[in-house]
Amino acid sequence: MLVNMDKLLGNMKSKPIAGPKLLSLDNTHTCKVNLDSLIIDGQTVQSEPVHTSQSGYNLALSFGICVDEQSEKSYLSISFIILPGEFDAILPWPFRFPITISILDLKGSKKNISHSIPWDARKVIFNRPASNANVSFQITQFCLVDILRANSNTYVQDGFIFVQLHINFMESCAQPTPNKECIDDQRPSFDNKYEKKKLNYEADDWHPLRNDVILDVYNCDLTMIVKHGCLRGEPMIENGLCSLWSGIRATYGIDQGRVAFQIKILRYLHSSDLLYNEIPFGIRVGWSTNESKLSLGDELLSFGYEGTGKIWTGNQFEWYGEQYSVGDIITCYADFESERGHVLLSFAKNDLNFELAYRINSEDFHSRPLFPHIFIKNISYQVNFGQLNTKYSLRPGFCFINDYEEDDRIRGTLGPSSKEECEVIMMVGLPGAGKSFWVERHCAINTDKKYILLSTNNIIQQMKTNVYGNNRRRKMSLFDGFYRRAVVVIPDDNEYQRRRYKQQIDQSKFIPDSFINQMKANFDLPEVADIFDDVEYAELTFRYARDLVMYYRHQSHIIKERLRKPNRRKKKNNLRSIRFSYDRHTNNIDLSSNHHHYHFRPFLSHPKQYHHYLSKFDHHYYRNKNGSK
Repeated sequence: MLVNMDKLLGNMKSKPIAGPKLLSLDNTHTCKVNLDSLIIDGQTVQSEPVHTSQSGYNLALSFGICVDEQSEKSYLSISFIILPGEFDAILPWPFRFPITISILDLKGSKKNISHSIPWDARKVIFNRPASNANVSFQITQFCLVDILRANSNTYVQDGFIFVQLHINFMESCAQPTPNKECIDDQRPSFDNKYEKKKLNYEADDWHPLRNDVILDVYNCDLTMIVKHGCLRGEPMIENGLCSLWSGIRATYGIDQGRVAFQIKILRYLHSSDLLYNEIPFGIRVGWSTNESKLSLGDELLSFGYEGTGKIWTGNQFEWYGEQYSVGDIITCYADFESERGHVLLSFAKNDLNFELAYRINSEDFHSRPLFPHIFIKNISYQVNFGQLNTKYSLRPGFCFINDYEEDDRIRGTLGPSSKEECEVIMMVGLPGAGKSFWVERHCAINTDKKYILLSTNNIIQQMKTNVYGNNRRRKMSLFDGFYRRAVVVIPDDNEYQRRRYKQQIDQSKFIPDSFINQMKANFDLPEVADIFDDVEYAELTFRYARDLVMYYRHQSHIIKERLRKPNRRKKKNNLRSIRFSYDRHTNNIDLSSNHHHYHFRPFLSHPKQYHHYLSKFDHHYYRNKNGSK
């Protein structure tokens, strides 16, 4: 039978081949994107899904235009997305292979505009998709649109750009372990880092005195960055700070009327320092009193609405409302008038109003006002206290807090006007001596001073000891111009041992005696003429503390000498010494009496140095515990 081969081949080419779209042989996928359509429509466009193999990951890219509200410049935004696939159950997660996204240079000059997704961002974000798609990694400012237009012959052809996705499957999925020697060589010394390096201090006008309601740069965590007229903020994320939450309050609070403020979540801040399986982003917004902690929702007079759809107060949560994320606008309401003797707090997401969140007895506040409060982790945000135009109007009868007269608002704690008014206190003492207790009591008595605790106790519940003089000097060099105090906590030795034991029982915090002895041997009492303007002894006076420290140092040196190994004469390589050494390491010796009684134990394995002696042991007799042969 004759067949028209040309017609048959044409039909085969016109029919699509069954199966998913795969990466090319060089592990790349190129998308053709209509740039003009993105700019005109302003909508996000997703590419066709592509699989890494027939049974591999299901991936896609999305494209959009992002406008910077401050500079009003337009950027091309590109996101990498992992979609649910048929073989996700047998694939390794998270997706950790190196990813590079590039806008291709059409002239062939290899001047591609490229961005790579960090390794730690991949291991945290790209887990197995649980719903329609996984959390995308968005590069909001991939490239300026003006640059693409200015180089239209290089990157744009007939209004289209070509974006290439490249995945390097040859590189190891595990994070490379750096060479310790290289780290030690590259690590700067304390002297170069803290003493010789010129530090940039803030000017005395760092705290703006304004009559309108703004973010309070004095009433916030040190990791919070405030900018754009004190209406926009974001936390520091460098060098491990991405694992910390940061809180901030507004400059004014209120205790009357029906007030509100709004906050818009701008974007997520990605960091390569996040730990594996750590929650990368978080936010709580709400109200709190001026005396409460900056961790919103951890105390009774602190009320927050979290992005996960929970409300928090007194470190307890309840499910409420809906989840919210980037692009959403949250409105926080406080009603002091509707119910006499009660304060009503509620929230809204965009134009959706939620039910009442809290009904608080007014007597619980003791005439203290409520302040707008934001508590975030790796999120950039913008607040509106009434200075900005609002996309979603407030409920009837409510107005922004900034619209109230200044006399009707209550100013928060004012910061110092100059550096000379600032005070820094360094705690000096051994672990368990009572430094934490002294700090908590001192901060509770002096709540108006707004002390910030610079201690690892806030992070890993452990305070710095600062018994070494060079460490104190290094830390105090950062506070040039401050009034510098040292508080030395040295109880008598019996009391110190009691506190150490209590700390081990209550906090399950055990510090080896070897570390304590090392600290005692290097204990150096601070002096006023050194780096401090004042030195205070909280328990023992200077005279008794000095004598006790000298005793500690003397005892530590004695212990050190006792632990030093003596120079022993090398044992002869004879049968008796080898056998005794072997029995000692294999527990064949009965040490219950003054004499060493040998008893036979079958040999299961032998070190190499004993092999040539085993034949000599066969004709020997060994005494058991009863002394029989």
